[in-house]
Amino acid sequence: MIAAENSETQRYNKRMTLFNSAYTAFAAWYARTHRPRRSGDHFRF
Repeated sequence: MIAAENSETQRYNKRMTLFNSAYTAFAAWYARTHRPRRSGDHFRF
């Protein structure tokens, strides 16, 4: 936001693009590795 306030739009857009791509990659990784268990995968006591 500091870059946007200083009228450095190219720098701001570049950083926002980097953040969005990193956040998307993290969200995809989290969704892959933290899937809920299926009902038949564990014992029932």
